[in-house]
Amino acid sequence: MINRYEYCGFKCPVCGSIKLYNRRTYFDAAEDKEDLEKLLSGEYLTVECPHCHSIFYNYGFLYEDNKKEKSIFFNTPNGLKTVFLFKDFSAESCYTVDNYDDMRDCIFSIEHNLDWWVIKLAKAMIKKEFIASCVNKGFVDLELGKAFLFEEENENMFYIELKNDDFCSVAKIASDFYLSIKNRYYKKTLAFVKKHYYLDDAFVDKLLNEE
Repeated sequence: MINRYEYCGFKCPVCGSIKLYNRRTYFDAAEDKEDLEKLLSGEYLTVECPHCHSIFYNYGFLYEDNKKEKSIFFNTPNGLKTVFLFKDFSAESCYTVDNYDDMRDCIFSIEHNLDWWVIKLAKAMIKKEFIASCVNKGFVDLELGKAFLFEEENENMFYIELKNDDFCSVAKIASDFYLSIKNRYYKKTLAFVKKHYYLDDAFVDKLLNEE
């Protein structure tokens, strides 16, 4: 049985205090269903300094869905490079993320048999087009609120919120363009991930701006 916790020390980069704690490092989609709500809330993905109460990501976390043969590494790009020096990496079955929003949406993608790399591209494209549309209508200084994937009436939907002091708009776009995104960008995306272990925003922006 795989250990789900690792006893380790944490030094706060803000105040320098040291905390010893059992760090959650592993989640099994089938065996740990009762803990899924805690994972989706971000509880396992962060650590709090006991002295100054600053919150930091708990990098080095692994999620596995053995039934669907998919896994997610929650780590920094540099951390991923270290991990995969000693472990085989398959871009088709192992997804990598470095923030809570992507982790949540990646889990949702696996549960609904969607490819995370395609979903990440689709989210970026919707965000880009929606922001451009709002700016063309004269709305400026927009702040991006929520941007995530969810299910509504058995249809996978993208929800994006943009707002400023005088304006708030929500875009809900069905995922019927999923295959078109995959057909246009998947090969280049997979080649990049196989080389770098990670799909970064700079590459996504460059890819989407090619057309």
